[in-house]
Amino acid sequence: MITEGSINSFDSRLLVTIMEPAPVQHVFKPTRFGDNQGSYLSDLVITHDTEDIVDLNILPPLVNSDHAVLSFTLGTRGMLYDHATPRPNVWKANISAIQECATKTDWFVDTSISVKEAWSVFKGKFRLVTSSFKPYLVPRRPNNNPPRITNSARKLLRRRKKHWNMFISA
Repeated sequence: MITEGSINSFDSRLLVTIMEPAPVQHVFKPTRFGDNQGSYLSDLVITHDTEDIVDLNILPPLVNSDHAVLSFTLGTRGMLYDHATPRPNVWKANISAIQECATKTDWFVDTSISVKEAWSVFKGKFRLVTSSFKPYLVPRRPNNNPPRITNSARKLLRRRKKHWNMFISA
């Protein structure tokens, strides 16, 4: 593709910006219909993958507009989200069942093996005994996300409430 004008012109810079990351243009039919200018391609739908846009339809213009209406479905496959990992709720564990299972378990660990191996054997037995008697809970959201209301916003809300209560009581 070639643009008219200098390398630093807006057209050239726009072309380079569009072509470098290799985006995909999805609209190839005219989307603007002028009375005396004819029809031409005016609207762009650009994504990074050909499968991002599904069912692209060019609908007739609304009322007195000269632009067509673009209707499409944007595919959102393969997006990564932070999922909260479940953790054991030790406060609701069935302690009596854990004790009963622990008395039936052979806790012998061979002392001839290394300390790391002995620890992993003991840890495996401990998890086997306790894991089936502890319910797991999933936090509502991951802890690494910022809270919806920041501490400074909370302070401002408390101050507003305090002043409102002073105004009401006066």
